[in-house]
Amino acid sequence: MTATWTLQRLDFSGVTLCRKWFREILERCRCSNQGLLKEVVFGELVTNAVRHGRDPMWVDVSIDDRNLEIRVESAGECFELPNALVREPTDSGGRGMRIVAALADVVEVVPSPLPGCRVTARLPR
Repeated sequence: MTATWTLQRLDFSGVTLCRKWFREILERCRCSNQGLLKEVVFGELVTNAVRHGRDPMWVDVSIDDRNLEIRVESAGECFELPNALVREPTDSGGRGMRIVAALADVVEVVPSPLPGCRVTARLPR
């Protein structure tokens, strides 16, 4: 199963709707095992895109027999993952990617064809 949701820069009410959409997908696919962890990863990626990215942007969710993959793409400037992971737990911001990296099996940040940035997180189904 694959599903896509369009996001808009600084539209945090859209983030709330998107999180509800994601929860429905987890329930429909019966992959709500450790659903809270999946929701945290999803929420961090979507919120980061809306806060730091540029339109157009969207999130894709793909689910197969073994994995759940979340891809967030934005026309915003891309970043280096290692640089995003150096924040300290006591910093007032910037910990989102550390959280994602701690919870997901795989995290990738690559330039997208927009041009822009694509962030992918893969978790067990």
